[in-house]
Amino acid sequence: MEKLVEIKNVTKHFDGKVIFDDVSLTIEKGSITGLVGESGSGEALLLKMICGLTGADAGHIYVSGRPVCEGSFPESTGIMLDETKLDPYLSGFDTLRKIAAINNRIKYNEIDYMLRLADLNPKSCRSVGNYTEGMKRRLKMAMALLENPILALLENPVSQMDEERVAGVWEMLGFKNKESGVTMLLTCRNAEEIAGYCTHLYRLSEGRIAPVF
Repeated sequence: MEKLVEIKNVTKHFDGKVIFDDVSLTIEKGSITGLVGESGSGEALLLKMICGLTGADAGHIYVSGRPVCEGSFPESTGIMLDETKLDPYLSGFDTLRKIAAINNRIKYNEIDYMLRLADLNPKSCRSVGNYTEGMKRRLKMAMALLENPILALLENPVSQMDEERVAGVWEMLGFKNKESGVTMLLTCRNAEEIAGYCTHLYRLSEGRIAPVF
């Protein structure tokens, strides 16, 4: 299989604590890779390093064969983080339209389609500030997947959702993986929530990344 992401001997400290201790990980193109860890174990930090929002203290990260360092966001990469801020006064459609305007590659019907895929009504005038937490999470997912990136980095995509919504999210992610070939790296607190949907699963603990399968 072709390698899309390579993490080689990466070490990272945060607030005087070793978060990653000489870790290495390869993510294959077209895969859905899960990373499980307790709160504070560094999953979100790893996603940020992969897309250049922060740098490693030692080691190297490559996306599509190109080195990633702090401030160098890889091409065709979408990211969903818990800390991502949403404009509370915009509708879901206007939120995606604002993002689409950056590269001007996405048409309105594609925004409509992406919202429906995320189980959000594209015709609704409801402002994001009045969304439930689950709706906000699905909107952030739609933001990350809107332009059919080569790589999608998703932090806790099924958090704070009931069983029915979780099933819908996995259907959406699986569809985008197969339809558009989006490679996904996603994080979760509980391995049981994602194990059945991932091609590869890893556990992050005490600064190390170990394969589960």
